[in-house]
Amino acid sequence: MFVQTVIFSCLLFSISLADPLPCKSPQQWKGSLSEYDHGDGQHNYYNVTYDAIKHRRRTVEEVRADRPGRTYYEWLFLYDENVFYELNLATRVCRKISSPGSWRSYEIPPNATFEHDLVLGVGPTALKVEEWSDRMVAPSLPETWSGTFTVDGCVPVTEVVIVREISKSFSTVFYNIDTSPLGPDDFTPPKECKSA
Repeated sequence: MFVQTVIFSCLLFSISLADPLPCKSPQQWKGSLSEYDHGDGQHNYYNVTYDAIKHRRRTVEEVRADRPGRTYYEWLFLYDENVFYELNLATRVCRKISSPGSWRSYEIPPNATFEHDLVLGVGPTALKVEEWSDRMVAPSLPETWSGTFTVDGCVPVTEVVIVREISKSFSTVFYNIDTSPLGPDDFTPPKECKSA
């Protein structure tokens, strides 16, 4: 009986030392993104409504006073319907475009590698996060994704994505994430897109 207790205790101890499993991120939320394009050196800011259940995303560029003359857009991606809408925010001209590409979730991939725990800030308001990547122990391809997620709630905090097919890389910071239920009109195309 003693040997079984020791073996069981050792097993529990080894499990507690094992890397954590990927947590499940919120499937629906509204929030903001700051995205840095490493290729062109541009920071872009967006307000996003995100629905991983029905594979939908509404992205509205934040109009910035420090970028006069720039054209800003709103995009509505309806991946399961194989369509997206692009609305020019200045002219209010809408284009309907087929094939928005592949759906990509803002979550930890199931086969991700746990990198380490991090603490952002100090004292009682510090935020605990975990860093994950698609790095393999013996990689045949270089890493193309890494992200940090809150320990409490599994909310995305940052991600870096490398898109090798187009030689681009992006760093994204997520903020002001609200996981309240989405409204019925959150993914309705703008009225200017009804005839597009």
